[in-house]
Amino acid sequence: MLPDHVAETLRAVNRMDETGMQYVAMALASDHPDATVTFLDMVGFTAASATMTARDTLRTLNDVFCAFDRAARTYGVTKIKTIGDAYMAVTGLTDERPHPTLRCLEFALTAVA
Repeated sequence: MLPDHVAETLRAVNRMDETGMQYVAMALASDHPDATVTFLDMVGFTAASATMTARDTLRTLNDVFCAFDRAARTYGVTKIKTIGDAYMAVTGLTDERPHPTLRCLEFALTAVA
């Protein structure tokens, strides 16, 4: 899923060249000087999950990621994706709220507390 403004831009610049190859104009690229990215990884979880049932592994990941999601909402952080036991989030991309780096730091500190 893409933010509405990105989807609209993709539809506007999406076109084909004379060979039928589809491409997206470089105009889609934009700078985000205040963006801050946070990666949270549960160190040792892969080894620990080897001793857990599949249900317990999923329950644990769900509980942890739901807590991360709550912290993200509190600090205005946008979750980008989860991969295995890792969580990627960003600030300063989709809103104009002040102090994106501080908000990302507060989110991370809350998430690992």
